[in-house]
Amino acid sequence: ENQSPLFDVQIDETSKSYLIEIAKWSKFFGILGYILAALLLLVGFFIVFAGAGLSSAFEDLGVSGSFLGIFYIIIAALYFYPSYKMVQFAKHMPAGLYNQQQDLVTEAFANLKAVYRYFGIITIVVLGLYVLAFIGGLLFASLA
Repeated sequence: ENQSPLFDVQIDETSKSYLIEIAKWSKFFGILGYILAALLLLVGFFIVFAGAGLSSAFEDLGVSGSFLGIFYIIIAALYFYPSYKMVQFAKHMPAGLYNQQQDLVTEAFANLKAVYRYFGIITIVVLGLYVLAFIGGLLFASLA
């Protein structure tokens, strides 16, 4: 892990201020993500446990209420992880910079990397689903 750097990069005051501002925005989006995940979770549980009246309304659309509620709960769980990592970045970066603790700065960057890796994987999965849906649509149209 500890490799000697090719270049001795220093974080100057301008870069430090940018990282502090990024951490503030990351905290904002992380907390917003927590709120959205909680709302999605509440809506999901409400739909699952709402009763027959609400379920019949969804079944008219071709979707069971239980399936839709579980879908919302899964989306809430998926949304929680990057929000947590953003808040962790926002927590460690300023502390590491103000106290000149390299381990906290490294931990902050590890959390930021996890956010981008997560969204990259989600993007690849969604694009894959779009491709499958497109191919399925073509197959369906050719058979119809």
